[in-house]
Amino acid sequence: MLALQKYLQLTLSHVWAAMTAVAGWWFSMSDVEKRQAQQRALGAAACAAVFAVGGPLVAYRAELRNADEAYKSDAFILAKSLNGQSHSARLAKAEAAPVGASGLRQRQSFIQSVSHDTRPGATYMFDLTPTNALYQPARFQPEKFKLDVKLTSFTDKLLDRAVDEKSEFQCLAEAVYYEARSESTRGQMAVAEVVMNRVGDPNFPDSICKVVYQGHYRVTGCQFTFTCDGSLRFKPRGLAWDRARAVALHVRLGFAKPVTNHATHYHTDYVDPYWAPGLVETKRIGTHIFYRFPQSKREWTNARLALAAYEQHREAERALAAQTSEPTLIDVATAPTIGIPTDESIAL
Repeated sequence: MLALQKYLQLTLSHVWAAMTAVAGWWFSMSDVEKRQAQQRALGAAACAAVFAVGGPLVAYRAELRNADEAYKSDAFILAKSLNGQSHSARLAKAEAAPVGASGLRQRQSFIQSVSHDTRPGATYMFDLTPTNALYQPARFQPEKFKLDVKLTSFTDKLLDRAVDEKSEFQCLAEAVYYEARSESTRGQMAVAEVVMNRVGDPNFPDSICKVVYQGHYRVTGCQFTFTCDGSLRFKPRGLAWDRARAVALHVRLGFAKPVTNHATHYHTDYVDPYWAPGLVETKRIGTHIFYRFPQSKREWTNARLALAAYEQHREAERALAAQTSEPTLIDVATAPTIGIPTDESIAL
């Protein structure tokens, strides 16, 4: 304990001496020297900040570039090998032809044309023994298919991502098909754009399928009507489905020009949803009206006022409907008797 106290006292004395020396050096300088020292300190601090922030960023970009180059290289090798597999299948088909004169010449010509083919990365096994005047090649054996180079960049994560990407494309195409198959191409792209805008908005899920099927388990409250109104019982088909898939692919790849002004909501022009007054209308395309969240303070104020006015209007409508639906009670004592026979008239 005493040793620790002595160590701390010694450290504090050194720090104090250094601070005293720095203070003496600072006060001994002129104003010009002080300004120059400040400028040098600021420059050194700026350089340190640039290296601290830019160094990891440069390293990250270099890592991404190397990973991309490795992926492309492995993809080229895989494509080359698969091409060799297809080439072998064509060879097997030619070998399966009858041994007749024309068939034999055709096989020999094909075999000679590929006999010098040295495609790396694949091995093919064929039985070249003719039997009963028919050439019987052995079936292509996938276990004999091998790659000379390991595809290190093709990881399970990338394969899972490819499967997820297919599902995402399917969900986007379904949204376009069920929500806007009767719309123009521009209207369909607008619906797909809303889905993609929601994916990039922190107020919604971060994937296409989660956005499209958000709330689908509820009878009401689903974000896209087709997910909870029974439309999914009818599978997409025909030219409308092909068109929806083409539009979804176009938007998914980022080729479509934005047309909704960052819209995250829409509805058809023959409905009046309760949430519409609280948003900002951005566009009308076909039968759809598009909206986005308010952004400025003024827009939020206007949205709150519009929602309040809408709610008051709905309450007035409900009150009026309740009044008109109540039956009218008639006082028998004061009711008019015109047209109603009395005992005296009957007697007469």
